Amino acid sequence: MIFSVEFLVGNLGNGFVALVNGRDWLQGRKLSAVDQILTALSVSRIGLLGLTFLNWWAALYCPSSLMIPSRLRAVYISWTVLNHCSLWLATSLSIYYFLRIANFSNAFFLYLRFRVRRVVWCILLASLVPLLVNIMLMNLHIDIWVRGSGTNASHTLSREFSKLLLAPNLAFSLLPFALSLVAVLLLLASLWQHWRCWGAVAGDKRAEAHRRALGGVTAFLFLYILFFLTFLLHVWTFEFPQKNLTSLFYKVTAAMFPTGHSIVLILRTRKLREVALSALRGAAGSCRGDFLVAQECSARWTVGCEIKNSIGGM
Repeated sequence: MIFSVEFLVGNLGNGFVALVNGRDWLQGRKLSAVDQILTALSVSRIGLLGLTFLNWWAALYCPSSLMIPSRLRAVYISWTVLNHCSLWLATSLSIYYFLRIANFSNAFFLYLRFRVRRVVWCILLASLVPLLVNIMLMNLHIDIWVRGSGTNASHTLSREFSKLLLAPNLAFSLLPFALSLVAVLLLLASLWQHWRCWGAVAGDKRAEAHRRALGGVTAFLFLYILFFLTFLLHVWTFEFPQKNLTSLFYKVTAAMFPTGHSIVLILRTRKLREVALSALRGAAGSCRGDFLVAQECSARWTVGCEIKNSIGGM
């Protein structure tokens, strides 16, 4: 139940981000680098949440379907690609914010800052190399695991599955996690220093903007660390088939990152927040209008019944 709600909220949040930016693009407006990253990130997370939900449903109600080699290959390679895109796009977003918002006088930092778009595109292009290597390893390891699955016991299958399929994904997730961690910690240090300097000035807009940015970056860091630690524990304690509550707990906890981060982005990004508030006001006004119409109809029906009863009494 919790995972289903999380799946729904995550798809609504990421779908909203993709829909708003996609509407602007269709209307001929030029999307900024952040909007482009956010759109690609939202699309990848929608696919990742959908595939995770389907995999959980199949493992719960039809585990034998995941033992078919072709289906196993399709599911885990697709998950690898979507998870890779989600992590590296989130990493590029954190690096973009770090280079644009942080305030350091280091010459190398200033050099990268003036070339932030090129830096982000180079990071995303370079991330294709570990993706290709990971896919090749995944193909090889699936063949090895399938050949040994017919003779091994359940606990041996779990250990081999974790070692061959999950551990490489964890290893390839270390680099984007480390880059995000360094970028976010440096950004937090810069924001905290700036907020301490300007926080004493009453009504200072820069201090308020940096305070909001500080909260958003802190939430991102917490969710990313939670996701990575959950992934690590899942690899360490994996059991096959995935029907126990521990596996469900890992999935629910890991899904908090793509779900919760989309909510943080909507609340912390001005354009998305304004569109969301406008949509909520419109929905509230529509509901209020429908309620008033229903109330008026009910009043008219009551008056009509009273008039009819009074005529009948005569």
